[in-house]
Amino acid sequence: EVLRFTSVKRAIHFPEFLPAIILLGWAIIGSFIWGLIPFSEAWENLKTLIVSTTIFSVSVLIINNSRKVYFAFYTWICIGLYAALFVFFGPMLGYQPPDIEAWGAAYSIFGAHKNWIASILGLSFFLNLAAIYQVKKMFLKIGLSLCLVTVFFALVYQQSKGALAGLVVGLIFFWIVDSIESWRNKGPLRAVSRIFLFFSLLLIIAMFIYLIGVSEYLGGYYPLFFEPLSTPTMQARIMLWNISYHILSNESHIIRGLGFGAFEFLGPYYNMPPEIAEGIYVHPHSLYLDIIIHLGIVGLALFLWIVISILIKLWRSYVNASDPKYRYLCLGLLCGTLSFCMHCVIDFEVAHIVSFWLFMGLCVAAINVYKMNNSSANAEWSVQ
Repeated sequence: EVLRFTSVKRAIHFPEFLPAIILLGWAIIGSFIWGLIPFSEAWENLKTLIVSTTIFSVSVLIINNSRKVYFAFYTWICIGLYAALFVFFGPMLGYQPPDIEAWGAAYSIFGAHKNWIASILGLSFFLNLAAIYQVKKMFLKIGLSLCLVTVFFALVYQQSKGALAGLVVGLIFFWIVDSIESWRNKGPLRAVSRIFLFFSLLLIIAMFIYLIGVSEYLGGYYPLFFEPLSTPTMQARIMLWNISYHILSNESHIIRGLGFGAFEFLGPYYNMPPEIAEGIYVHPHSLYLDIIIHLGIVGLALFLWIVISILIKLWRSYVNASDPKYRYLCLGLLCGTLSFCMHCVIDFEVAHIVSFWLFMGLCVAAINVYKMNNSSANAEWSVQ
């Protein structure tokens, strides 16, 4: 499919390809020339970035018509359901060891790392939500709703605070935009009823938690709401962010970065505890800090160029499109991207976000296909 001429021709409007290639090239040059560790060690991170860039680029070439966009759209929903079932049943099948120190590369491939699988759950959640608004048949709505509830409870069960925070931001944005749209098309009564239902649910949940008991009901989330900075995970993150700040202040290469592996290499010199320095995955626990340390301001600017460009185009597509199915598809992709960007404030590293590159590939493909269909005479987006 990639090698077909028509496939290449369909992908001519793909400006996000340039910053993605420049970002990859910048990472390779940095690892070769000014990296603090040998290239053979930096290759562990570079190869995943190469895979990510390849997936991002090839997705646009393969997903080249509306039928394939919807196929990829529902595939993501199936991936979310699989990930949710893995969360619940993976431990009994022996895939996820109870000790976090035992998590290795093999388990990461299966998605056992809680924050990685939580990000997949969060991204698929918004596509699932958009699909519920798209379909008309009641049994499909019920099936998708059950899938959405399963994904949500799996996300809660994972106890990934960053993913849940991103989910809340994305949901608020989704319902605000949808309420405005309902106000315009279906009248103010429908929009006000949706807003009333949303806040009523929040009030019912708050009263339920209050009556049962906050600490008993929230469990591991209790410190997050009432003692957010005292949790062990936040204490570790604050320490890693402080180390990152001192590395950036003292190493004086904030523009070009220090190359892959610099944080792990320099950490012990900045009082990083041995139990963290000798861990499996040592990174600043903030995607944006990770990019600045390893790829510099240049790398961060390139990454934000890609993400912001996609967000703007998704919003324009949502505003300008006439087909409601495509509008909800764009809104789901937009909210999923915003949710992940929020999660990245306190998690992830640039070399290990392959699933997000795959998701961004779907975003660009959906924008591209709509542009091609919209430019054709009497082109229909909807798939029968």
